[in-house]
Amino acid sequence: MSRHPLPILTLLIACAALGIHVIPGAAAALQLDRAAVGDGEFWRILTCHLTHVDVSHLVWNVVVFVALGWRLERRDPGRFRFVLGVAILAIPPAIILLLPDLDLYRGLSGLDSALFAMLAVDLIRSGLKRRRPGAVVLPALLVLAFIAKIAWEAHAGTTVFVDSGAAALIPVPLAHLVGAAAGMAGA
Repeated sequence: MSRHPLPILTLLIACAALGIHVIPGAAAALQLDRAAVGDGEFWRILTCHLTHVDVSHLVWNVVVFVALGWRLERRDPGRFRFVLGVAILAIPPAIILLLPDLDLYRGLSGLDSALFAMLAVDLIRSGLKRRRPGAVVLPALLVLAFIAKIAWEAHAGTTVFVDSGAAALIPVPLAHLVGAAAGMAGA
């Protein structure tokens, strides 16, 4: 195996999200739908991450996922798969249990958050280990910006990067927090 293998899982997930978006009815059949899961459609717990409400939501999520996944999967495939697996499995049950009024959920952003947290912790740890405090500043500032973004979305009820009004998108900061927790645990 080469030192920097092609990030196959990252590319497969990105292609699946793109493919689901262009197949009529696929997103609705695969999104997290509380009632459908209650009726036994358990696959939605896994597939909801691949569904998006519009092109803007899809593009933001996929671009961030590929950028982070490309680096992390190539550098440490085992930890990448662990973090991704934990986030995939933890986010939907957290939404179902802790947000009883939220009926539908779509998006890769919780997984993006997991990968971001994994990378940030790795960079901070590396800077501290090498006794280079300057190398810690940027990732620490990005973590603070990420926390501010989540707080803003929770407070304002709108998203920062996607026009949630035009897309009829309800921000789910909990998905980002659970994803970030998975990323930190894996890092």
